[in-house]
Amino acid sequence: MVEVALVGWLFFLAVGAGWRSWLQWRRTGDHGFRALAAPLGSPEQLAGAALLVGALVSVAAPVLVLVGAIGTWHALESPALATVGLALFVIGMGVTARAQLDMGASWRIGV
Repeated sequence: MVEVALVGWLFFLAVGAGWRSWLQWRRTGDHGFRALAAPLGSPEQLAGAALLVGALVSVAAPVLVLVGAIGTWHALESPALATVGLALFVIGMGVTARAQLDMGASWRIGV
């Protein structure tokens, strides 16, 4: 199950940040990342740093489980919960993609 979670999260990052940034750049000539241009020490820069740290930690957790550095909570490894989790992931990806497309040229990361 950890493998599925890791692949799903990497897919989410690729679609939610990678694909959408590429699409934004292709449509407008702007990549949409705002935290990178914020003044040093500004709240915007701190929020962007927190977003980056959160993304790294959320990817690190399943990697640490895979290499055996940390354990898992075996009560969460049932097939029923895996099915519900996968269904919620698919729904969440659809909602995320639709919402990002609906934002059009106003879409940004790190605002």
